Amino acid sequence: MSDPNWLNETEAPMWRGQVDMWRRIDREIDVQLAGAGLSRAEFELLGPLSEGPEEGIRPKELGGIVGWDTSRVAHLLRRMEKRGLIERYDCDGDGRGTVVRVTVVGRQLMKDAAAGHLTLVRRLFVDQLTDHEVEVLTRISRRIRHEIDPTKPR
Repeated sequence: MSDPNWLNETEAPMWRGQVDMWRRIDREIDVQLAGAGLSRAEFELLGPLSEGPEEGIRPKELGGIVGWDTSRVAHLLRRMEKRGLIERYDCDGDGRGTVVRVTVVGRQLMKDAAAGHLTLVRRLFVDQLTDHEVEVLTRISRRIRHEIDPTKPR
């Protein structure tokens, strides 16, 4: 087994800085969402459901959108259904499964949480960058995401 390709004196602080920055941002986002009555996971599912087709989305498709396995999606959807955030319906005309739709309660909670979320994201991250840095970071993020999963759209 060969020696690892250690990070050099400029790469190591860059990497540790990224990890620490995202850990701090994630913690702030979790606190903000909890204050709005949602977990991060609920927020992540309510996003595509709120923006998706009015007739709803199949749970498997929803899992594909957020990059989660079917069991995780199913477990969270059960919890969200009990809270009245989503509702399930039989798939019209196909009888093979269900679709999930956001309820009025879920949509309002998402709307309220999103306002604070966007304010926080802008303050902690977006407003800290110049227009040029946003462009560069967007290109870097696309390249890294593609390296992680080339099957996903860039």
